[in-house]
Amino acid sequence: MKRKKRLRQITLLFLSILCLFSMALPWVFASWHDARLLETDIPRPVSVELPSEQAQEIPVLYALYRKRYLSGMEMDAPYTPADAAEQAAILSAKAEDLQNAGVLLEECLQKIEEIFLRPSSAAYSQEQDGLLGGTYLAYPGTTHKQLESVAVQWHRKTGLVTSCSVTVQLMDKDADIFLNAYRTYLGLDVLTDWETAETGGASAACWSKSGQIYLYYTFQEDRLSFGAISLSTEEFASSFSKFF
Repeated sequence: MKRKKRLRQITLLFLSILCLFSMALPWVFASWHDARLLETDIPRPVSVELPSEQAQEIPVLYALYRKRYLSGMEMDAPYTPADAAEQAAILSAKAEDLQNAGVLLEECLQKIEEIFLRPSSAAYSQEQDGLLGGTYLAYPGTTHKQLESVAVQWHRKTGLVTSCSVTVQLMDKDADIFLNAYRTYLGLDVLTDWETAETGGASAACWSKSGQIYLYYTFQEDRLSFGAISLSTEEFASSFSKFF
């Protein structure tokens, strides 16, 4: 009887020691791991490439840069149906601002107003990362044979247009003149490291490394498009540098 009691005591003692050891094991491992970390050289993470301090002070440029790292270059927010008359009024005001700044021709502004008068139309809006977008579609009718559209994206805080696309025929225009006007309109002419692309009379483009910003202005056969895109140096080099 005493022998069984003695055996039971030894067994309990062994189990107690085993339990204490298992409880101390994580602490021992953590201490060993911390010591290893202190003895090992850990490479610092690569910092994100930032625009220059001067460029970061330009609100619309910094908004485009911030959006690039939050959700990519293009707006991927869903399109929301909007009131056509309300969108026409908003986009018309944006177009007038662009025309007053020398970014849009008077005839382009007139074409936009004609599109807003089409009897069959639909409108949509977008919002993402501090940028707003509006699209107006005019469907083919008896007097016109193709879908016509006005699409504008702008910075909420400043109201400045960051991209625009309009169905209009404007050939044989000097795109460089309008690109320079657009750069001034955005407040980006304070940057001094602009590189200009040799793209011909129908389109123009330029790039600023300090601002990590790419501007384009293009006259196509039936469409005018222009805008500003935030691009890292690596993205620019892989996609556009061969044209500069």
